[in-house]
Amino acid sequence: MLLGLIRWSNVYSQNLVENGDFEQALKTPCRFIFDAQKENISDYFTNWTTPTGGTSDPWFYSDTLDLGSSIPSLSCPQNLKQYPLNAHSGRRCAGMYMSANKHRTPNVDPVYREYIQTRLRRPLQKGKIYTAEIWCRRNPYSGTNSNNLGFYFSTDAIRQPISQLGLGLLGVVPQINFSQIIEADNDWIKLSQCFVAKESYEYLTIGNFHSDVATKMVVAPLPNRDERPYYLLDDVAVFETSLQELTNTGFLGKDTTLCPGQSLPLQLPAIDGVVYQWPDGNQSNEFVINQNGAYAVTAKAGVCIVQDTINVTIEQDIHLPADTTLCWGEQLTLQPDQANSGYVWSDGSSGQTLTVTQSGIYSLTIPSRYCRLSDTTRVNIVDCSVFVPNVFTPNGDGKNDTFAIRYNPEVGARWRLVIYNRWGRLIYQTEPYQNNWTAENCPVGLYYYLLSDVTRQQHIKGWVTIIR
Repeated sequence: MLLGLIRWSNVYSQNLVENGDFEQALKTPCRFIFDAQKENISDYFTNWTTPTGGTSDPWFYSDTLDLGSSIPSLSCPQNLKQYPLNAHSGRRCAGMYMSANKHRTPNVDPVYREYIQTRLRRPLQKGKIYTAEIWCRRNPYSGTNSNNLGFYFSTDAIRQPISQLGLGLLGVVPQINFSQIIEADNDWIKLSQCFVAKESYEYLTIGNFHSDVATKMVVAPLPNRDERPYYLLDDVAVFETSLQELTNTGFLGKDTTLCPGQSLPLQLPAIDGVVYQWPDGNQSNEFVINQNGAYAVTAKAGVCIVQDTINVTIEQDIHLPADTTLCWGEQLTLQPDQANSGYVWSDGSSGQTLTVTQSGIYSLTIPSRYCRLSDTTRVNIVDCSVFVPNVFTPNGDGKNDTFAIRYNPEVGARWRLVIYNRWGRLIYQTEPYQNNWTAENCPVGLYYYLLSDVTRQQHIKGWVTIIR
């Protein structure tokens, strides 16, 4: 099973991030946070904190300050209205530096990172699929776009000592990382990915977990006063997806072998918001397999994807020659239409062929772990002799008026008759011959005949005398 990391639509359960929209505020800021030992984002937003010495900032949109303050809000540097722009939803959001490198060249400036951390409403369940999303946009003060906004989930809270070391990278690998350049210059954009919880994660930390060498930074298109990449963040969400029923490896079932004529009906759960895609373009949750091959199905919910493949093998049936009739003295060698490692004939022999000299029903079985592969041929050995008269009297007296041949009807012959006069001129031909030639308009005399059984390729030739 292959799990894609992708976007997701709102068809899932409760957001596990409490205060993901930052609207539950303790107070309104009127200065940036510069010293993590004196102030933390947790002083402004409930359920959020800064886990390191980096100083992420609270932002707001308002015409006046809280608690009836007489200070004009536009004098506060974190009031979004002065730019002007809005939070993605509500009136509050958070902001952070992705790097302190204003030269956009690694190792020129000291490594500096800002992070925000929250405790989820409840721990994630190990093995389940979750979708994490965030809305972000570049602060107009910033003149640089970057990548590597990441989500790191942990079972315990992350804490770095507030010191010079606490200003740098967190030494962890995020489960989700947005490696594309975040070009959110003019509006908010949503970033979203799916992931499988490897543990019962309870905490989420957001920020850049990569070095400056591994982080791409490009000049932003708008005028700015700060050359470092700084982004506003809003509406953080973590959801359990509706693809849980398909998270087990091999949800299509085990690879299987079918017998000839069998088919394998597959029925996947009908999940609201989930669309299946089969190799033939079918989008139903039902699919019937009746041919050899590897069959892959993709389950999509928005652009959240899980895939699985099942290999189906159909045993190749065997076929003996069709039922047939032989003449006395003839024999038939039976041989199946495919080679195999083992044969069991009806007489107990195990050779690749069976020679038949007597009438009867002959069968062949090929041993198989999965199916009974067999076929049967009926052989009928009969008298194939043919009586052809050397004289007949087509005089209308009802006796011997036609050139009548006699043969065993069990042979199943289909005769073709051709008649020539003594000078080799063709005077009559027909197929199939039905013993009805009366030699009309033919004078008495000697005639040459050629009889051919077109089904058995038997040929008889000779002379017949017409007497009237």
